[in-house]
Amino acid sequence: MSPIKARTAEAVALVQGQDPMRGIMMLREILKEDSNNVEAHWQLGLFSVQSGQYDKAIDRFRKVLELDAEGYPDAWFYLGRTYATIDSTELAIANLKKYRTLTQDTAIIHGVDRFLVELENEKH
Repeated sequence: MSPIKARTAEAVALVQGQDPMRGIMMLREILKEDSNNVEAHWQLGLFSVQSGQYDKAIDRFRKVLELDAEGYPDAWFYLGRTYATIDSTELAIANLKKYRTLTQDTAIIHGVDRFLVELENEKH
């Protein structure tokens, strides 16, 4: 494992464990060194959602998709969900429809379909 991957893994463990702010600071430091570190952007995006910082989450997930859409297909889902949270229904629907094409898991597809129906109903 490369040193930057090891530091990223340590930062994620801190965010998910006893010292979230220290982990976030480590992830930000990693991005200062490597602005295209997809895992750091992904983790900061997830934490931004958890902390209600939706604009930051959207920026992070868009960056993840720009850098490695194939490696992080769930970013489409989180982007759609985050757009739905801030009432950007059209963007939510578009991102969720894209995510739906990328998964083979029928349970996930059914869940996304239910979410899409709710969003379509809100729209009308």
